[in-house]
Amino acid sequence: MTSSSWRRDFAAILRPASLFGRIVRQFLLITFVFAALDLGIVVIQYAGDREELAQDLLGKRAHQVEAALNASGPSSATAAIASDTTRTLFQVLAPSGQVMATNDPAGAMGPMRPPAHLITATSERRYGRYFVIDGIRRIAIGGQPAWISLRVEGSGFSPFLPVIGDEIVDHVAMPLIPLAVLTLLLNLGLVRRVLTPLRTAVAEVEALDPAEAGRRLSVPAASEEIAILVTAINKALGRMDEAMATLREFTADAAHELRTPLAILALETEQIPGDDPIVARAREKLSADIAGMTRLVSQMLDLARAQSLIVPSDAVVDLAEVARSVVTGLVPLAEARGKHIRLETITTAAVRGHAEALSRGLRNLAENALRHTPPGTEVLVSVGPGPKCVVRDHGPGIAPEIRERVFQRFHKGGSDGTGLGLSIAMAIAKAHGGNIDIDNAPDGGAAITLSLPKIDM
Repeated sequence: MTSSSWRRDFAAILRPASLFGRIVRQFLLITFVFAALDLGIVVIQYAGDREELAQDLLGKRAHQVEAALNASGPSSATAAIASDTTRTLFQVLAPSGQVMATNDPAGAMGPMRPPAHLITATSERRYGRYFVIDGIRRIAIGGQPAWISLRVEGSGFSPFLPVIGDEIVDHVAMPLIPLAVLTLLLNLGLVRRVLTPLRTAVAEVEALDPAEAGRRLSVPAASEEIAILVTAINKALGRMDEAMATLREFTADAAHELRTPLAILALETEQIPGDDPIVARAREKLSADIAGMTRLVSQMLDLARAQSLIVPSDAVVDLAEVARSVVTGLVPLAEARGKHIRLETITTAAVRGHAEALSRGLRNLAENALRHTPPGTEVLVSVGPGPKCVVRDHGPGIAPEIRERVFQRFHKGGSDGTGLGLSIAMAIAKAHGGNIDIDNAPDGGAAITLSLPKIDM
């Protein structure tokens, strides 16, 4: 797991709506509850063991005297054990019986002799109004073994609080802190692993392309609950694909059924008799409207076909040949409008694709250029370098803020077209795994580039 992944996970813990964070926070809460219970149990048990408390209090005072004697000598030992709640007396003897240090010059503790055997500690408690704890501990002064006899006198429970605090630090906090950190890291890894199939499904959903009908999410085998969710999403995608296919089929069928009546209507309009100027103008207008409707129906059929286009994986065409065929077919239309169209082949470009569909898409781009380039100017169709074709005109160009909208259906952009040509071209490009980009030429006009994936020959 990378450091950025860890940072994202820790950030997710702080987000209230994060499922990952909610699960980890629940684990942390359970960990803290168990830690608090452990702390309470240790404090209760330890506070009730008076013998253990006395032993540890003597040991704490012996350690303080030992550290002070080794650091600064006898004068600082008394100050090290000074307390407002207890009185501590001590005598330090060498193994030979010589007194090395004491704060009991009056002999209140009585004479001390080294133990007869190598015990390390003894203690005794007497309770009345006050407690008195006596004991002997083995210490080291200047690297040499020695014995220290201590008497601790006091009252109440407060003298034992520092001892309980040391016990909490040594036997509760020290083990629990690394355990809590380890638990947090394990929880992060565990929750991350459990939610990995869900994150994979989210990434696959984000990568879905409406042009790729039939694509489904991979169903994880390790998580039954997420598998149920992914299966439900796949079923919903299947229903959406069926609805879209039905809609495209309806559009294609409707467009196909309208072509014949429009053709008949066009023929009957041409046969309307009468040389009266009013009748002639009405006939011409009706013929133009029928021609526009025929073009619209034809492009609706082309769009339906483009959206349902499946490109065979073994189909290879020469993009230069496709462009040559399109340009040749549009020469009469360009000349009729007082314009020119020319082909420039920089390189041959073999692409995997559907020849008729690519021809239809490129023709729409070229017709759009002929519609916008002024009379007397030229539309240049260039192929290459690589698997791309650029259609360049000398019209007003396309402003950057509307370049995305021009590919929307029925967006005419001020022209007299149907608003479907660029949509058809983009659908065909997407079906081939390609794209269409729009730019403005340096000396004016638009340059529209059809780019297709390169294939290994």
